[in-house]
Amino acid sequence: MVGHGNHDSPFLKLQEPTNVDRPALEPDGSIKIEDSSWQSYWQNHPNPYWPANLLGLGVAYFVHARIRRRLPRTFPTFTTLRLGELYGMLAVAHAAAQERLLYRTQVLQDPDLHTLEMVATRQRQRWTEIQNSVRQQPEYTQIKPFDIEMQRKAGISFWAWLRDHIWSDPVTYNFYYCELYEQFADKYPDISAKDWDTCVTHIANTAESSDDVFISYAVGIAGLLTNSIPFAMLARWKRIPVLTPLLNGIQRALSYAFMGFMIMQPYRHWAYPRTLQNKQRVAEMLNEAYADKTATNAEGMLASVPLYTSDVTDATLNMTLHRSTFVLDLCADTASMRPQHSMEMEDVVLYCYSATCLVAQNLIKETSKMTTWQAALRPPHTRSLASEILANRVLLTNVSFPSIQLGLK
Repeated sequence: MVGHGNHDSPFLKLQEPTNVDRPALEPDGSIKIEDSSWQSYWQNHPNPYWPANLLGLGVAYFVHARIRRRLPRTFPTFTTLRLGELYGMLAVAHAAAQERLLYRTQVLQDPDLHTLEMVATRQRQRWTEIQNSVRQQPEYTQIKPFDIEMQRKAGISFWAWLRDHIWSDPVTYNFYYCELYEQFADKYPDISAKDWDTCVTHIANTAESSDDVFISYAVGIAGLLTNSIPFAMLARWKRIPVLTPLLNGIQRALSYAFMGFMIMQPYRHWAYPRTLQNKQRVAEMLNEAYADKTATNAEGMLASVPLYTSDVTDATLNMTLHRSTFVLDLCADTASMRPQHSMEMEDVVLYCYSATCLVAQNLIKETSKMTTWQAALRPPHTRSLASEILANRVLLTNVSFPSIQLGLK
């Protein structure tokens, strides 16, 4: 069920980016930021100026409220939410999205957490292919849910457990519980029950997610909310005594549920892995569990971070730098490669090379559009990342690898 190949495969080096310090942990298992000052927060955040958007929302609310006082609404409202509630929900959603962006950056920059995310992302395609057969097997469908058992072992409160377990069903959890915990728990006794539950749950949640932005629950609620709008507007317009309070209550509940799921599902996806207390051992277990699958799908190794993008945030810059550095290290050590892997290695090199060059080109385009003061406002570590990527791009143009010659035409 799970691969047990040669664990020295050079493909596994992809999961261990060079020059990345393993961050310390807080007592609750989350990543510790050495300097917790606000200055450090702004320097490490991919979008350090996001509070300015909250100020803009405040100004927009003030202007909107003044206009409504001077020009009262003549048509029924779309929802029963007050103006302050609408702008408040937008502000909370924006703040949560920015925290999610920070957590995403930390996960992708950490070699151990990135291993977990990469494995979980690759399982989405696999689960799509096997879930129909899995759901017909009694060992996964007719057994006691293992997630409840893990909750008791880990000592997790019910509400904390529910918050992170509602995104996948028991069958998905049971499958990955059997595939990972039952096969490797004895070999890795130092991984706690809480870490096992976090690992299995994150993989199950990600594998079952129907899209890349993890808002599948919110989409269904949005459909119900949209369909309720014309009926609620008609009831308020006609002042129907029975339907008006009922539809008002339904709309308000759907509105808050939509925003809650819209915020919580993507937020918890990136915040949850940071609670691992022994993430290094979890990453080692995953490397062993999926060693053969790792060595047979070179491009799949790079699927967890979309490098074919114009995004030049710190997360993208970091992963681009790590992978371009990996290619250079890989090509410098061709003598140690096994001949049967040469073709797959070429795929990895070509993929990393083209992705690195594309991000480098986007960096050049972005820099050319910046004024001097705009470029100076970018955090120093971002500018350093950009310069290292551009340097690696030059080195990659002269790389020779078994039967290919990389270069800019």
